[in-house]
Amino acid sequence: MHQYGGISEVFPDYSVIREEIRSKKHVDVETLFGEMILQIIFLRRVETDPAFRWNVCIKISSDEKSSDALRKTFTNAASVSSDFVEEGLLRLRMMEKNPDAICCLFAEESDLPVHYWQTKRAGFLYQTIAYQTALQTQTPEKPGLLHPMDRVIISSFMEETEGYMITADIKESSGIKKYTDIITAVACRSFLALSYDERVSILNRRYPEDGWETLIRGFMIFEPSQHMVLDGARYCAATHQIIAARSLYSQACCHTDDPHIKHLSYREMGLISRNIGEYERAFSEFQSALEAARESPEDDSTVFHDELIYLCETAEKLGLSEEGNTIFDRLISIARNLKGEERSRLLIQIASSCRRSGWFDREYALIEDLIGEDECSDHILSRLDTLNRAMRRDGSFDTALLLDLEAGAGAEYTALRGILAFGAFQFDDACIWFNTSVTIKNTPEVRLWRARAAWYANKPSVDLYSAKDDLLETRIISALLRKQTIREAAKLIYERDDEESYDAILVILEAMQGKNTPSTISSLAESIQKESLPQENKRRILRTIGKVLSECGIPDAIPILRKALKMTTVKESRAEVLSEIGYWHETQGQAAKAVEAYMRAIIIHQQFPGGWFGLARAYAQNGEYDAAEEAINSAIRYMPGKEEYLSFRELLLNMNSTHGLDPAMQQRIDEVDHCFFTWGGEVPSSYANRYQALMNSDGTGTVQESSEHGLPLMMASEEVLRIRNSVIQALQP
Repeated sequence: MHQYGGISEVFPDYSVIREEIRSKKHVDVETLFGEMILQIIFLRRVETDPAFRWNVCIKISSDEKSSDALRKTFTNAASVSSDFVEEGLLRLRMMEKNPDAICCLFAEESDLPVHYWQTKRAGFLYQTIAYQTALQTQTPEKPGLLHPMDRVIISSFMEETEGYMITADIKESSGIKKYTDIITAVACRSFLALSYDERVSILNRRYPEDGWETLIRGFMIFEPSQHMVLDGARYCAATHQIIAARSLYSQACCHTDDPHIKHLSYREMGLISRNIGEYERAFSEFQSALEAARESPEDDSTVFHDELIYLCETAEKLGLSEEGNTIFDRLISIARNLKGEERSRLLIQIASSCRRSGWFDREYALIEDLIGEDECSDHILSRLDTLNRAMRRDGSFDTALLLDLEAGAGAEYTALRGILAFGAFQFDDACIWFNTSVTIKNTPEVRLWRARAAWYANKPSVDLYSAKDDLLETRIISALLRKQTIREAAKLIYERDDEESYDAILVILEAMQGKNTPSTISSLAESIQKESLPQENKRRILRTIGKVLSECGIPDAIPILRKALKMTTVKESRAEVLSEIGYWHETQGQAAKAVEAYMRAIIIHQQFPGGWFGLARAYAQNGEYDAAEEAINSAIRYMPGKEEYLSFRELLLNMNSTHGLDPAMQQRIDEVDHCFFTWGGEVPSSYANRYQALMNSDGTGTVQESSEHGLPLMMASEEVLRIRNSVIQALQP
């Protein structure tokens, strides 16, 4: 264990993992794979889900043993350079950022196809872990601010220890990162100490479980300073958490008589309310901010407060336009009489509020004031260009066009923040952002995001009774939120196309989690067979279900695909289903069975290029290269110009024959060749080393096998083939 963090125990060195994979039985290797997936998901949650990290940190700090371990690692870390990050944590982060990396690692060492581990990962996630869409949503960037719980922990240890070096470190951003890494490492180690069931249970919970007030009460036990509370609120606002930010700003107001802190808190709450369209609340909060600013002993009556601008804007939104107009004119007059940077800043602020209020004439006049000033940005010039293009010949503006542009920008802004909150597992906040976005500009895409957030937030009260152009996934989620059964929800799939059906079936598969999946799938298939639908529709639905199950590594795929096969006599349809069966066997490393299924597909439909390509892959994995070459030529004949087919043929054509070599050596090369063809355009560098090791007396290769942080180093398959051929040439008698 490293002197601080112990993350190496959580995710050991690449060579250790590789040795474990090689030495374990297949069932144990799959268990190890699942364990590592859990660790990666935990890291994603603890580093991107602020509520999750908050909860974990409170538990660590409140536990005497964990807190003591954390204290010791902080003290030990004082002697380590600020930019040091433990290798185990780097490896874990690299795996979290690239989900396919762990699949490549296990495929490389187990000699099972990479597709096998990719389907295992998908099946593990959909059958074990909740909040799938959030895990697959883009990871939100961490703000430059320090997480509020990290700040409390670091500050408390600074006070308790004599390690003055911590005080020096904390002033530097690199030092802060080191200590947050320590907290992450200790959290990962604590997570690893739990049982498997406990870990799955923790990852599948929503945080906070009883509302933000529970966590904030825990936060306040540490008696943070008011500035620490404000920093925590800023962090929450920066991570698009509406409820948490408001709660912390309210705490800051309730625990202080300092008008400056109240002024900042009310203003920030007002901005949050304005951004989500709660204008009455925003109006009140901006008024409170102004009152607090006037009570401040530091207040200068000549200071121009931004809250005045925001008040005018919210007055317009509330229909108090006459009052808003009058005050705005006064504010513009005051701002124009100021000088320097403050003048430009205020004019830009006022122009932005005019734009949001639909006062485009005023905005245009203010932008003209700003042209030529040092602070004139590209954004201002771009906005001027937009206004000029919206101006009619008589000098008036096409207001409808500008309002539509503004609505589009506003909807995009709120939708993006909703997606970021969703990706950080803050589903209640995401619901608020998406509701706002739908109110501004109602699109099918945003309604789908709102449905996803409502489902994960368990909010059946959200109005999801939808428009005709709703996506199928939205309709499925709406049905599930209304407590319809899986079978009832699945009926919505019957009239939709394959692409939409695929996503909808993934939702249904996720809804089965925790239930008896095999029996539920079987029951669903039987109900589809009994429906009064055209046989081809039944075939399409069953084939899509089988495809989803196959790509999630669920064995129930095969009986479903066989049912689909019985639903049709159309040769094209039967060939597609048989190819799906072939692909299942291919991903399971069963090349002979894959050949059989693909062969049946092309016998039924000879001009089906997908069947020929699958057959070529399966033949190659079985070492039948002449047959593979004939098959890929047929695929190209029926779909000429497809890059994937052409690249595969190039590999086959450029393979040097092993004829003439010692039979034992031929067998060894064939074993590596078999594994080589389970990969696509890129192959782990270890395969090049396996070929090179055949002619080295010490049994080693020369190509670097892994990257700096332990991930498999990938090479172009053409380059690995070149190395293979050179080895065969060197071994020829």
